[in-house]
Amino acid sequence: MRFRDDERAVTVQIGAILLFATIIIALSLYQATVVPAQNADVEYKHSQTVQNQLSDVRNAILRTAGSGNSQPVTVSLGTQYPSRVFLMNPPPATGTLRTGAYENGTVQLSNVNATNDETRDFLAGSWNASTKYLAFEPDYSEYDNPPDLLYESSVLSNYYPNADNGTAIPLTDQLLVDNETKTITLVTLNGSVSTTRASAVSVTPEASSAPYQRVQVEKAETADPAVLSVPTKISAAQLRNQTDLGSHPGFVDVTDHPTESDRVVIEVDWDGEFTLQTSRIGLGSGSENPGAHYLTLIENRGDRVTVEARDRFNNAESGVTVSVSASEPDPFGESSKQTDEDGRATFEVSDNETATTTLEIDDGSTDYERVTVTVDTTTGGGGGGGGGGGGGGGGGGTAGRLVHVGDAYAFDGEDPGTEPGGLNLTVENTYGSDVTITDVTVEPENIDLNGLSDKASGEGYGQSELNVEALDTGTSAAVDVPLPDDEYTYVSDRGLTLSLEENREERIYDTSERSFTTTETSVVGSAVTVSSGNRAEIAFAEFYASVTNGVSTVNVSNEDFRVSVTYTQNGTSKTDEFVVYAEPPSAAGGGGGGGGGGGGPTPQISFRLDDLTHQDTSAVEYVGSYSVSDTNASFERVEIEYANQNDASASDTRQKTATRGGLQYTSSYGATDTYDVTVDVIYSDGAGGEYVAASKTVTDTADAVNPSTNEDLSTGSTATLDSSTIEDRSNNGQGPRYRFDYTVSSSGGFSQTRIVVVSTGNGAKAGTSGGRTGTDVDVNPSYGLNEPFKLSILVYGPDGAVVDDRIVLDTANGSGP
Repeated sequence: MRFRDDERAVTVQIGAILLFATIIIALSLYQATVVPAQNADVEYKHSQTVQNQLSDVRNAILRTAGSGNSQPVTVSLGTQYPSRVFLMNPPPATGTLRTGAYENGTVQLSNVNATNDETRDFLAGSWNASTKYLAFEPDYSEYDNPPDLLYESSVLSNYYPNADNGTAIPLTDQLLVDNETKTITLVTLNGSVSTTRASAVSVTPEASSAPYQRVQVEKAETADPAVLSVPTKISAAQLRNQTDLGSHPGFVDVTDHPTESDRVVIEVDWDGEFTLQTSRIGLGSGSENPGAHYLTLIENRGDRVTVEARDRFNNAESGVTVSVSASEPDPFGESSKQTDEDGRATFEVSDNETATTTLEIDDGSTDYERVTVTVDTTTGGGGGGGGGGGGGGGGGGTAGRLVHVGDAYAFDGEDPGTEPGGLNLTVENTYGSDVTITDVTVEPENIDLNGLSDKASGEGYGQSELNVEALDTGTSAAVDVPLPDDEYTYVSDRGLTLSLEENREERIYDTSERSFTTTETSVVGSAVTVSSGNRAEIAFAEFYASVTNGVSTVNVSNEDFRVSVTYTQNGTSKTDEFVVYAEPPSAAGGGGGGGGGGGGPTPQISFRLDDLTHQDTSAVEYVGSYSVSDTNASFERVEIEYANQNDASASDTRQKTATRGGLQYTSSYGATDTYDVTVDVIYSDGAGGEYVAASKTVTDTADAVNPSTNEDLSTGSTATLDSSTIEDRSNNGQGPRYRFDYTVSSSGGFSQTRIVVVSTGNGAKAGTSGGRTGTDVDVNPSYGLNEPFKLSILVYGPDGAVVDDRIVLDTANGSGP
């Protein structure tokens, strides 16, 4: 047998070799092509996950700024690739989370003054603070040119550092400027974060100065806009096109800074007062509290002085030493005190002391670190309201002055309504000679009480904005401001001064035109001279709430007012000031029955809830409109509690001392959560306590869909929406665009028409407000083509309640609705 020529096994061996080679080649090709593609997909999905997590970080920062409560957020900096038996993976992908500094990190708002005199010592002309940004920088193996994620100035964006010297594209809307509420919100970052890893990290925003407090400001130069300069890597064009900063040209305009890169300039041209709220949030290590920056006077009763230390973000600072100036007299018997947990220090004046002295923090080297007060405990007669402050006291050794005596109380003037919106108080002359009252200033402690109008014919008590009568002689003078129904005398944060000596121009707010104007007062009667030891009665009729944002009647019972009376005594002009508490009308023997806990029928509540929540930014907005009937003289107020059932920190309670009105609730987080919205009617029990006389609860999901239980709050005397048209002008080049035309009835109570366009999907939110008619009103959300939107035209009555509407659901595709 010849085996040498036997070739029977050769094909099996060659086949095995070829098969093995094929497997190796296939695995190599898989390793070279499929594995990178799969890993790139893993990395892309991780980038989307981190984008959502950084959005949560952004919301947590804003939530901490608004509430003062910290909430940690987990961010997955890296990712793991799927396990492979025969194939190779690169090392796990990592990411870096860090804070960064700008070349110029100053946020500055200029051409603004605080309207409050004390705050103006600190906020006069401009406000500024430093800030940082927070960046996530991925290190992927396969995903080419992934964007960094950047949080700065309330906006989260995709940042491409290698494209055109750095391009940032916003992923969320901005909260810097809100044209609808006329609010500027500045949240600055402090501290240091720098970590690189493949695992997750916890980010916990800390409240260095929060929650932010509202400060009313106005333009320092009325002819020029307020100017907000903000460091950001987002261009002005991107902010105009991708956020609602581009929705209000002429009122809010944004441009790139002419000389600095990474900075934009936002010009805000609003009339009248607007709101500034500021906060500092700390991240990571090295975060510092800003510390006390200025001192402000809270109360001066003559025998007791309370001051508050605040930081540059207008938040109270505890543990601050407030000292009596070493170079001035000390009428308190203690040279310094520490501020309490509310940032306040109260100094009691020793008996038989009269002095003008200065309280200060730090070294008192600047005006805003000092408060100068005049105190006097050498005479009695201060009553419950107290006296002193503001240049009172006698001259030439005389201990006399005008003092508040007895109780102040609320009363209902001669207007058609029944709300006790007037304030009555009595002063006594403790001098040894006559005084003649020339001016009276009123400053409500509640800044929502910013309108005064008697809404009555004639002049005199309850028929004029101010009436002053000498009780011993019966001589009186009235200051009447001639106003139509839609106009109100404006009461600013600094109060309202009315002259009994001459007609003067006073500032007026027209609710139908939503603008300020002026008109001349009319003084009738004779000079009010109060002889020694006698008294004068001062009456204001009547106060209204929120005249610049949906005016409403108000019951001023239980409200505090700072009243200053200017007078001449022996040829010298002097002023005495008191803080008074308005007792209910029943305390003055008026107001009819029903006190002592009520009796009579149960109050009836009608309620409407407008859900204007923007889901894509998790921003909640509710407008609760209510009307309460069958109340009696025990009525105190209405409270609406917006209780988030998923997150208690996203809850709040609003209140009004009127039986009819509207109360808005907003939150930067909480969309899609369940809310129990409860309307409570609060009564006095006649013994210093309160109780809930009636209640109604509506449960709703914060999703921009109104509950089905809404009730009609229109009356025969409120305005109606007579006609409206809506045109969907959305297109691929400009995104979602809507044009509105509407007409509201020329008669009937009215304060504003509000238009809101809010996406119920992944689009933006935009809105505007106007008067009784609107033609070619364009509302253009910054993004959301082909997304679903809710379109609302809301007509507000004179009390701030929504009384008529048109609500349409539409897809932003250029057709319909």
